[in-house]
Amino acid sequence: MRTRAHTERADARSWRSTLSKMKTEEEETILAFICEPKRDRYLAKMASEKHRSKFLDCLNHCHDIDGQFARWLPSNVDIGDTLRKAGAPAECSIISADHNIDGKRYALDEGIEAAQQSGCAAILCCAPGFLAFYLDESGQRRALLKHDKTKN
Repeated sequence: MRTRAHTERADARSWRSTLSKMKTEEEETILAFICEPKRDRYLAKMASEKHRSKFLDCLNHCHDIDGQFARWLPSNVDIGDTLRKAGAPAECSIISADHNIDGKRYALDEGIEAAQQSGCAAILCCAPGFLAFYLDESGQRRALLKHDKTKN
């Protein structure tokens, strides 16, 4: 018979495992799509509970996206359709200055909706290191971020 303490410990381990996986997804996304000179700073600030939310505010006016992997799109593009055509899975995680959605996993369409409604910039991490989507705070600047999976 499982005790309440045993169940709580198991729940905490599961949560830590999910959190660890998301941190890895975030790291892979930053390493793949942020300009090299800024990557270490992004990773260090994002890993700090103290500095993360203030630092992520820089996404609102981000000029650190690596242009060789970005395809800038018009503001009326269907984000879900664009991501699915690019090979997005059914779920994504979000990096955002909005603490209500930052670091959370969503079904793809729900994540897109949450990012668009937040009023803050967001990066939707679809296939970490290979496929993401950047949306600025106004929703006007949008970029499909994509690496060729065959490249090293």
